[in-house]
Amino acid sequence: MIADGFFEWRHEVKMKEPFYITLKNDGMMAFAGLWDQWQNQDGEIVESFTIITCDSNELVSQLHNRMPVIIDQKNYDTWLDPATPPDNAKKLLLPYPPERMTLWKVGSLVNSPKINAEECIRKV
Repeated sequence: MIADGFFEWRHEVKMKEPFYITLKNDGMMAFAGLWDQWQNQDGEIVESFTIITCDSNELVSQLHNRMPVIIDQKNYDTWLDPATPPDNAKKLLLPYPPERMTLWKVGSLVNSPKINAEECIRKV
C-alpha cells in the first residue's frame, strides 16, 4: 500500500492527541502488506488485505508501541517478487529508520472517518 503518511494517537488522561507521521523528504512510503483472494462458504470471492506492523522505532514509540512496516524503495523488488524466499522477505519486516521520518500534532478533524481532506494533516 502506498501512502504519504499515517496517523497515530498519544493517549493522555481523558483525551487522545492525533499526530501525523511522514517521511522527512515528503516522499511516498510503501507499507508491507499481504493480499489474498479466496472463496467463502457461500461461494463468493473475497479479496482481503492487511498491513503488516512491527515494533515502533524511537520516533513513533513516543505515541505507540507498533507501526506499519515501511519497505525501503531499494527493497521493492525483493518484497514484491513471489520467488523471494520467505526468510529473505522476513528480513525486511523492521522498523523504518527514525532519522528519515518526522511527526507533528494535528487537529481533531482527523478523528472523523467521514473527513478526507488536506486539513487533516495540518500542523497545530
